[in-house]
Amino acid sequence: MFSLRNKTVHYTPENSIALKPKLSEIMQIWNQSLKLISIMEKKEKIIDSNFTENLKNHINSFKEKWI
Repeated sequence: MFSLRNKTVHYTPENSIALKPKLSEIMQIWNQSLKLISIMEKKEKIIDSNFTENLKNHINSFKEKWI
């Protein structure tokens, strides 16, 4: 996740060539993000947010369609 982030933040012609994430990398980023957001929601006791549930649904929809 940080490698891709650095390539987008520090945009150069070389990074534009290197910035071709694979589907597996995108899935890993989403899953890592889901874990982090879930931890933050629990730690901050956010009960209004359906963000983690929505993200899970989007990930599952993507998997069903493309994987």
